[in-house]
Amino acid sequence: MYMVIKTTLLKRKRDFGILKATGYTTLQLMNQIALGYVPIMLAGVFIGGALGSLYTNSVLTLLLSGAGIHNVQFTIKLSLIASLCIGMVVLAYAVSMTAAYRMKNITPHGLITE
Repeated sequence: MYMVIKTTLLKRKRDFGILKATGYTTLQLMNQIALGYVPIMLAGVFIGGALGSLYTNSVLTLLLSGAGIHNVQFTIKLSLIASLCIGMVVLAYAVSMTAAYRMKNITPHGLITE
């Protein structure tokens, strides 16, 4: 996620400079970048949480069968999976905001003098 946002900043540096010149603040642009990736994050977390809750026992049975464990029956609580998914979305948003913080160095004046 960090590298994707870093690449986005490099490719759209001119666009962000124009937006800053028209009055957008750095925080508004950082939120715009981070929230642009939220649908992708939500889809990934939802699919991963659903597959994890459905197939945890069967995958662990396959992994542990070499050690002699052939029957794995973990109780999977949906509240735990939901809280983990929410935590992953919050963490991904925090990483996105951290990566987008480099935008504070983009100034309209700097783009004109390039």
